[in-house]
Amino acid sequence: MPERVVTLAPSLTEIVFAAGAGPKLVGVTTADDYPPAVDTLPRFSALPVNFEAIVALQPDLVLATDQVNNPRDAATFEALGLPVYFFSYHSLEDVLEAILTTGKLLGTEAAARRTVDSLRARLAKLAAAVDTLRHRPTVLVLISDETLYAFGQGSYVHDLVARAGGKSLTDSLSNPAPVLSDELVLQLQPR
Repeated sequence: MPERVVTLAPSLTEIVFAAGAGPKLVGVTTADDYPPAVDTLPRFSALPVNFEAIVALQPDLVLATDQVNNPRDAATFEALGLPVYFFSYHSLEDVLEAILTTGKLLGTEAAARRTVDSLRARLAKLAAAVDTLRHRPTVLVLISDETLYAFGQGSYVHDLVARAGGKSLTDSLSNPAPVLSDELVLQLQPR
């Protein structure tokens, strides 16, 4: 059972904590900022991957996601003797399954199941509230406000926006991680 884990994306860090395995994290990316417990963990670059810094942390397992990380990096981790598990999540259901899978991988299945059950109950309440909406706002989710990174086709973010009662403005963009121009943001007119 892995005892020393690193995550290559902020979403995975949150999934590890949601699965009840936060104490097993020994390093996170420079982009991680939640939950507050990550503030004391060693940091490394994920874009590009700082393999040397990760190796120095001596992880038993590296967690990655094809939403952020290049699947070709798996070969480098394998050559370094570090097992890597790649997640792929395109819907909220995929994220919930990732929590359960993380619980299985890290020996915290009961905690992961409790989290997923709680989230499903909260989602059911949200669905009931959203059903009564007359107006569905258009929403633009940006990863950064300095460089306008967004989410294109195939992202779980669009599912989240829809479940919250909105319509994502970038769900039809073919690039999975588009960089938007100021002009395009003004044209999209989120409201």
